[in-house]
Amino acid sequence: MDEEEIVTRFETIEKRLDDLEEEKIIPVRDDPKKKKSVKEFILEKSPKDGVQSATCIAYFLERFENKEILTSKDIQKCFKDAKLKTPKNVPDKVQKAISRGWIAKGNKRGEFYLTQTGERVVEEGFGKK
Repeated sequence: MDEEEIVTRFETIEKRLDDLEEEKIIPVRDDPKKKKSVKEFILEKSPKDGVQSATCIAYFLERFENKEILTSKDIQKCFKDAKLKTPKNVPDKVQKAISRGWIAKGNKRGEFYLTQTGERVVEEGFGKK
């Protein structure tokens, strides 16, 4: 085999590989008929710690599950449903989110809701002011 044949074969193989790689790419699309999972939402928002994750979950529950009043047990259940490592003390994470102004205490003990600031922080991303 001469050099020209080798180059031609190499280019043919390279094109076939490129074609195969293109076939494997599945376009991501938002389908309004499909429900977004809590895990998808958390992965999309990329929270850095338990406080941010708890705030993301609170947002998810209010926006996608239509829950107006939340509890630490609701947050804990979502961590488990999403197969994510549950923080050791979920109520503490909620309290820290309250101190940051992202979550506010509800009328009854142990109840809370997401604040406007909390909504904005989740929507804009946690690193932004």
